[in-house]
Amino acid sequence: MTLAQSWDANAVAQALRDGYDFHEYNQPSKKMYSKALTHSCISLGLAASVSSTIVPLPEYVNVPSKDFFPEKFLEQDALPLTIASMEKWQNSSNFIFYQSKPGTSVNNSTIYRHAPITNITMSNLPKSKIGFGINSRQEWAKEYIDSKFCLNIRGDSPHSHSNLRSIRVGCIPVIVADCLPVYSPIMKSVLNMSDYAIFIDEKKFVENPEKEMLSLLELSETEIEAKLKHLAFAQRVILMDHPNSLFVPAFLDNAISAFNSVDLSEETYV
Repeated sequence: MTLAQSWDANAVAQALRDGYDFHEYNQPSKKMYSKALTHSCISLGLAASVSSTIVPLPEYVNVPSKDFFPEKFLEQDALPLTIASMEKWQNSSNFIFYQSKPGTSVNNSTIYRHAPITNITMSNLPKSKIGFGINSRQEWAKEYIDSKFCLNIRGDSPHSHSNLRSIRVGCIPVIVADCLPVYSPIMKSVLNMSDYAIFIDEKKFVENPEKEMLSLLELSETEIEAKLKHLAFAQRVILMDHPNSLFVPAFLDNAISAFNSVDLSEETYV
């Protein structure tokens, strides 16, 4: 059986056997994932609860009642698909979008999630939307879509919903999660996350988030165009409701690749 889920259990299990350092995630990883459940596995990232159209909004966005859950989202709660393009990027007024909850995250992730809010001088950055939450859903979505770069920072786990959100709205993901390419490489037989996203080293980011974010200004137009071209392709691969979606063939390619890579002579399952 090939298991498809948000993270690659087999890759994590193999990495642990090889001595890979998952940093603060290392001990929970060893306890929970030292052995994979199946011979082969593919990761799809933290996708939507119901469909690729209605994506869970972050918990810091104001919700109508305590009974509000992602599966009860209405159509107006959906983030519209915005095709990644140079025109969209150039017309976006926010340089960086990042919002986080003021509370804590486990696995020592709070220092990373709060760093770009508490440890920068906003006046040194081009116009950005960075802070501890936007209460209006409409305003949150508007500002998110109207951004060039979107920070995706590690949390309770190395992956996050913010990665899918930024892909959906055509915003170049800026990923601060060293373990992510091992833990949850989305559709890895078809996509290379570094083609459409920018990775920033966790240690460098938490030491000087302002410097690391300002380094995005050094990207050439050619580099930006390449990222956006790959991001537009990633949208077709990942999003099922894309008008030219490649989700089904990409899913099958990943499943076949995962199965064909299995060494059945080794006991890699429970």
